[in-house]
Amino acid sequence: MASPAEAIKNAQTGWQKLEVNQKMIILITVILFVVALGSLIYWVSRPSYSVLFSNLSPEDASSIVTKLQEKKIPYQLSGTQTIQVPSDQVYETRIELAGAGLPQGGTVGFEIFDQSNFGLSEFTQKVNYRRALEGELGRTISQIDEIGGARVHIVIPEPSLYTDKENPATASVIIKPKPGVKISDGQVQGIVNLISKSVEGLKTENITVVDTSGNVLNEATGDSEAGLAGNYSRTQLEAKVAYENQVEKSIHSMLGTVLGNDNNAVVRVNADLDFTSKQTHTNKVEQGNNPVVVSTQKETEKYEGAGSMPGGIAGISSQNPSSTASGSSATYPAGNTSAGNSTYKRSNETVNYDSTKIEESEIKPPGEVKKLSVAVVVNNDGSKPIRDTTIEQLVTAAAGIDKSRGDVLTVS
Repeated sequence: MASPAEAIKNAQTGWQKLEVNQKMIILITVILFVVALGSLIYWVSRPSYSVLFSNLSPEDASSIVTKLQEKKIPYQLSGTQTIQVPSDQVYETRIELAGAGLPQGGTVGFEIFDQSNFGLSEFTQKVNYRRALEGELGRTISQIDEIGGARVHIVIPEPSLYTDKENPATASVIIKPKPGVKISDGQVQGIVNLISKSVEGLKTENITVVDTSGNVLNEATGDSEAGLAGNYSRTQLEAKVAYENQVEKSIHSMLGTVLGNDNNAVVRVNADLDFTSKQTHTNKVEQGNNPVVVSTQKETEKYEGAGSMPGGIAGISSQNPSSTASGSSATYPAGNTSAGNSTYKRSNETVNYDSTKIEESEIKPPGEVKKLSVAVVVNNDGSKPIRDTTIEQLVTAAAGIDKSRGDVLTVS
């Protein structure tokens, strides 16, 4: 076996025998191998990063980065909304930041009062309270699974000496739905009720909820007047369309069976619904041949004993046996002066009568049909002997057409 000196000498001799191109290829191969080996060692020894928080506001991102720098925790930024830390420190870092109140969702909550500042004016205290209330409500709304973020704005007017001149409290909410998620009407109503119960004097009709696209998600309450004017709210319009579709489907399926094919009939329904809720109270009075006895009062006086019954002229002088001012003798009451027993008896009866009263209370729920218009076009090719009058009778019965109500039915 050759010694190391001989091996080096043989390598030098072999290297000198190579051509220039061969030497270049060997050098490039060695360099690439060293670079690849170094990169592999770097990536293997490099820590793995995972997402700590995403969809952060610029304020929260700045606060979190400051905390990470204070704790000397390595981090990486992916844009301005995502922060990554080593995978083995994700959960520990989240707990530490949660203890510091981060992230805050870009809003300020009641932690604004953690440090007391006695030099603040009353106006500043009110503004801070309103900011804290808005921030806490925004955080609470953001906890809903379908909502990615929320901002709340509250207007609390100053109290007035005259109640009729006081402006009501109002609030507006802008929510950011998560991608591909639709906020349901029930969730929107829950947000409205949450804000109404959290702010003193705030009514639900003074709250507006919109999304980031500017769409109003809640309709104003108490819009029965709008319904009477033909302007339906979103919920009322959905009920109107659902009723029309139900009537259309019922008529279309019936005519399709009668005519042999669903394509032989086209049905359109327009319903005018009354969404006004009414309550009627009726008080009827009836007087029959036999009045109703409500109450009876009966009094009885009876006296039995010796002596005579009182009698004579009423007055003091007639009962006084002493001399009068003129010196004449007083007169005694006339009565039975003979010895024996006397009897006195008196009775009185009072009967109260009343007439018969009937009280009726009727509550009319909203959604009554005021007018119904139905248009039907049939393709009657003569294969089936069905007259237009027969079709009209069938549609009238199926749709509940009431001519006295002003309903319109057109068949052609």
